[in-house]
Amino acid sequence: MGKTHCINCMKMIDEETAFCPHCGYGQKGETSPFGLKPGTILRGRYLVGRVIGQGGFGLTYVGYDLTLEIKTAIKEYFPSGLATRNSMVSNQVQRNTTRLDRQNWQAGCESFLKEARRMAKIDSLPGIVRVRDIFPENQTSYIVMDFIEGETLKQRLSKTGAMKYSECVKLLCPLMESLDKVHKQGVIHRDISPDNIMVQPDGSVCLLDFGAAKDISFQNAASRQITKKGFSPPEQYREKGSIGPWTDVYALCATIYYCVTGKMVPDAMDRIYGEDLNFNVPMREPLPEGAARVLAEGMKLRAEERIRTVEELLRRFDGAKKAGAQTGGTVQTPFSEWPETVQPQVGMTLEEPHTGMVRLQPISAQVVEQSKRKRKYVLLAAAAVLLFLVVPIGVLLFLVMPVGILFFLVMPMGVLLAAVICLVVFLVKRKKRNKAATGQNRRRRFS
Repeated sequence: MGKTHCINCMKMIDEETAFCPHCGYGQKGETSPFGLKPGTILRGRYLVGRVIGQGGFGLTYVGYDLTLEIKTAIKEYFPSGLATRNSMVSNQVQRNTTRLDRQNWQAGCESFLKEARRMAKIDSLPGIVRVRDIFPENQTSYIVMDFIEGETLKQRLSKTGAMKYSECVKLLCPLMESLDKVHKQGVIHRDISPDNIMVQPDGSVCLLDFGAAKDISFQNAASRQITKKGFSPPEQYREKGSIGPWTDVYALCATIYYCVTGKMVPDAMDRIYGEDLNFNVPMREPLPEGAARVLAEGMKLRAEERIRTVEELLRRFDGAKKAGAQTGGTVQTPFSEWPETVQPQVGMTLEEPHTGMVRLQPISAQVVEQSKRKRKYVLLAAAAVLLFLVVPIGVLLFLVMPVGILFFLVMPMGVLLAAVICLVVFLVKRKKRNKAATGQNRRRRFS
């Protein structure tokens, strides 16, 4: 009986084995309808295993370097909606001729490799996946990278619940320092999110899929495929948006917000039309006094108003930490002092991406609004009681003495007049409040 490699862990197994004895993965499991068949060898050197990821612009496979005898990750340029393949007939990728001509397809393949070449020159940075090889084949392009063991940050959070702010920043700090160095080499990631950050067995994190999407700009359809709801800033939704380090700053701040709150940042397009950031939500640790401000400025909708570089973001986080240590100020009620009804559990579930979020008011604003409502109801009840008292008294006086006639006629009219005046005052105040709220929303629209 011959030997082969498991399509998942790449360890040696017998050819007829149905399930890998090392990892338990089924060797005849489901395959991607457009992916390469497991067992395919690229460039005479790289063995292809199962598909482990599929995004808007590529497929990622488990791979094995037959020369160096190490496990790798292989990324294939395969933009969704623009390419297809019948792996039962051929490994050749077929472009969508109705949406893309041959020249643009070749330009996309070259851009895919161009970013990988840049990354290959930036070697051994903590938290950044290393590129080992690049090459064209099957009418497309391939990038061979180190295989990063572990689980994504999103998977980790789904098990443990939201993180403490201090733990989150400490975890991501080495990655952000390396990302700043990569930015200075002219490479922008554009797809930072918890499901693109791998938590390794030693507790460190590594950013995956780096730079592969930067220059893909065939047309609107291709551009939309590299946006990620809740993590992409407005410029990524525009065909000619100004992309730079500030684009990754937005995604980093959105990732930190997700890690410490367990909630998605409202989509950038929703925020343009009034959906606000909300920091007054349950957290496992109070935010330092300036941390919320730093995150908010890192997620400004206007790119020119946003924190411009990761280096500046790190400096601002450090300043917020020092200011918090000196003043002890926070923007959040401590975890231990929350009422039982709102106290989060350690394993609380995280919010998944969705089409919109309910706009929430700060707790203090809600309390004030509730007290106003209570006063209004008390006044209305008092007016009703007064009216029901005046009528019987007027009737009684009318029967007893002539002056009661005057009292019976005048008092209800006075009460009615007072009610009309109160109604007019209420309507005028409500109109002013609505006008002020409309102006505030307009001011926040691009804040």
